[in-house]
Amino acid sequence: MHTELSLQARRRAEKIQARLRRGEGPLTFTARQMQQTSLHNLQQWCEAQGIGIPILSSGGWRFTEQCLQQLEETLAYLRLRPLDEAAAATRIGRLQQGTEEHKSIGETPFEYRVLCSLMAENHFSSVKSQKRYAVYVDTRDLQLENFAGLVVIENADVFFALGTPEWPLPKVLEHFLIVYRGHDGSSKAVKHLEAAWCSTHKPLVFFGDADYAGLRLALQGRYTHMVLPSLSEFQALANTAQAEAKQLFLRKALATTPTSLQPYVVVLEQQRALRQQAMQSLALELVALT
Repeated sequence: MHTELSLQARRRAEKIQARLRRGEGPLTFTARQMQQTSLHNLQQWCEAQGIGIPILSSGGWRFTEQCLQQLEETLAYLRLRPLDEAAAATRIGRLQQGTEEHKSIGETPFEYRVLCSLMAENHFSSVKSQKRYAVYVDTRDLQLENFAGLVVIENADVFFALGTPEWPLPKVLEHFLIVYRGHDGSSKAVKHLEAAWCSTHKPLVFFGDADYAGLRLALQGRYTHMVLPSLSEFQALANTAQAEAKQLFLRKALATTPTSLQPYVVVLEQQRALRQQAMQSLALELVALT
């Protein structure tokens, strides 16, 4: 016999519990009310467990304090979470509360975890010693006050290369928290972090491709700055090979840009751009987006 109490039925049972505790009982539901999915599912579950009063001849249903007591005792017997206990945020926590997993509620394993590049005071056993390590960190555990700014990196290969001997960390990013922008589910955690970061009033920086798509990402986000090559280097090195024709439709999105970005947009309008990966040996600057 399937013993799990569906979330819909559980929520209806909690509402019934609250009403009975306020002294509204016994409760009688009409045949029309019993057509509601949550109430119908709760009645079916109770009937399967031998709880309470069967459906009335009218098609209605009666639920009393005694029915509620039976329901609560049955939940305890089946090792299901009590009605008055909030579900834990994680699946691990919910399975400590009872046998129900309910995958659809709570947070996912990576909902608050971002891939950070962090300085290391000590090296890890069996791993080659490095100055920085890429580590998944729960955003709620980060001590944001310890960082001068937050930089979100668009491309994974640049994220892993930045801060290595091959690509030393640019001076403009010293003491910054560096995270990978992510994709799919992992990008959601970065959005949580960006929202929390805004309250620090410290720089929130985007580092991505210097093309139409990269500039649009920077302008559409909460970012205060963008990492770009110096204008002179960008003008000299931007090229047509790294400018994708499919991005031309984004020109309208950059019709209005901050004054600081306008000289870069002029180069993009020449159908020239520069990939983030091509900036390894360049002098990088923080360009304000306000």
